[in-house]
Amino acid sequence: MKNLLVIQLEEQPLKGFVSLEEIMKAANSVSKMALAHDIAVDDDFHLEKVEPPSGSIQKKIKDIAHQAFWDLLKEEFEQDPPQYERALTLLEEIKEWLLSLLLPHQTRTQQEIKDKLDTQLIRQQIEAETLDMHSYSQYIVSLMAKLCAPGRDDKIRELTAMRDIVPLYKGIFETLELMRIDMANFTIRMSRPHIAACSVEYERTKFEDYLRITPDGLRHTREWLHRNRKEAPQSSTSPTDVNDVRIISSVLVDSFMELLNWDESYSWPETLAVDKQRFKELRNKIKGVQILSSVLLVSLNHDIGLQQVPPEFRNSLKEHAAVVLGDARSATELETGLPNVAAQVVKDVNKVLKDQGSSELAVETKNLIYSRLMDFLKQMASILTMNPFRNIWKAQSAVVSQLHLFACVREKKYNGKSNYRHIPHSVRPAFQVARRNARERRRVQSVCMQNSFKKMITTH
Repeated sequence: MKNLLVIQLEEQPLKGFVSLEEIMKAANSVSKMALAHDIAVDDDFHLEKVEPPSGSIQKKIKDIAHQAFWDLLKEEFEQDPPQYERALTLLEEIKEWLLSLLLPHQTRTQQEIKDKLDTQLIRQQIEAETLDMHSYSQYIVSLMAKLCAPGRDDKIRELTAMRDIVPLYKGIFETLELMRIDMANFTIRMSRPHIAACSVEYERTKFEDYLRITPDGLRHTREWLHRNRKEAPQSSTSPTDVNDVRIISSVLVDSFMELLNWDESYSWPETLAVDKQRFKELRNKIKGVQILSSVLLVSLNHDIGLQQVPPEFRNSLKEHAAVVLGDARSATELETGLPNVAAQVVKDVNKVLKDQGSSELAVETKNLIYSRLMDFLKQMASILTMNPFRNIWKAQSAVVSQLHLFACVREKKYNGKSNYRHIPHSVRPAFQVARRNARERRRVQSVCMQNSFKKMITTH
């Protein structure tokens, strides 16, 4: 977990009055902070077109409003003489959208669009009754073909083949909307390294803006840490600073472990608000590994008749059980899915017994597996354990691939000899000096964080 924020955790004085402008500014800062954080930590972050749920009131209102616009546009074109007020608004908006798709250095194309879709020129053509919407649509579609991503080529070909003017411009609008999303995702991908490099300072600044106008903005964080504070015995032989470091480390470890087994009756800590969904997904993954571990512990018991358990059987049983379980995590979902898991276990065990030349499971053994799985896994689903990794380690060898989803193990090998040779900073390359300075800044920030926790723990 990144140390994103170094903050003071003491209680803050309540402000007498907070203006609406300050509230809106704080909300805007938090939104920007959350967006920057998602881009920095999620390599797959991208924007998608948001559509209201099918059959919802929002969806119906949106469809009716859009259809009404295109129906009115068609009526204006069919009048004698045709009316083009809505068509003028349409072309102005298309011009703005095309310009938004261009990069800053594409000045020639920008000027070409401004000249071709000049509002004054279009008004003159409307007044002279010489406006040709087909001519403009051909230019727009040809320009879109040059600017769009390869994945939009099929849609461009459909637009090129259209002749009905209203469906054509409707298709242009829909495709331009997708192209704008493509451009935004391209910009995010190009900017991600820079955003990731600056995200720590940026998020700290935005969070400080939030704290400045939020009365006691760290109350839930303080409560979260206090719940996991344990009184450490005073040792006369250990320095006070060493005890403080141990207390802080213990509080942090226990606090973050609580996030993996969170009680929804508590309010989520403010300092981890942007990662709430990620911790929820992590809890689901851990619970899935717990359930798979339980399946393996029950199924691989020696009293079911297996002479030896081949390693490939462990893996196949784990994979089959994971497929059958799917996303079942709650007690109700497990109660529905466990009979299928038991049937799959019996099938896999019988296959191994047959390969070993043994007879298939007796009815009593099958029933034992069924009852054992039902009792054991129901207990796993219903009991809230204090240690979310309970029952995992006994079946670790079979679930190691799942454990790697949320644990990164780095092995360090030492040959007993040191090859270190000190090089003065004055002769080091500039990038190495900058890296060393960055490490020193992080060390100082860590010390500041420890002092903050020390003050919080000793004063409350």
